[in-house]
Amino acid sequence: LTALVVGKGGPNGLPLDLTGDNFSSNIKKGLEQDALVMFYAPWCGHCKNMKPAFEELSKGLKNDESILIGRVDCTVESKLAKQFEVKGYPTLKFFQANQDKPMDYRGKRDVASMTKFINENKKAKAPAAAKPDGQKKDL
Repeated sequence: LTALVVGKGGPNGLPLDLTGDNFSSNIKKGLEQDALVMFYAPWCGHCKNMKPAFEELSKGLKNDESILIGRVDCTVESKLAKQFEVKGYPTLKFFQANQDKPMDYRGKRDVASMTKFINENKKAKAPAAAKPDGQKKDL
């Protein structure tokens, strides 16, 4: 069984590993959440260098239900890489809530720059804290 994770990313705050089987259920139009996805190859030196910052970003946003931080291993998920026109590694794409096409992220590969980009471009809103409804309890 595969659990559907909405928001937060993967286990322990790490990026959610996205595959052909779970990509569309986690990143799709109509889902009230934005997503930053890193398309990578495990052998890529630039990807290896970026991994700690991307994982730190994910851990820092793990309690924000309005954003998903995910990653796609393009050596395994070549169809997803082709679908999103990945030409080099790492490629970061930002999927805004209720938008058809992702935006390319071309900024610096550090936590502060990626966080700033997310905050400037996110469409989804974090859910408000639950408020008492003011109704009387049944006696």
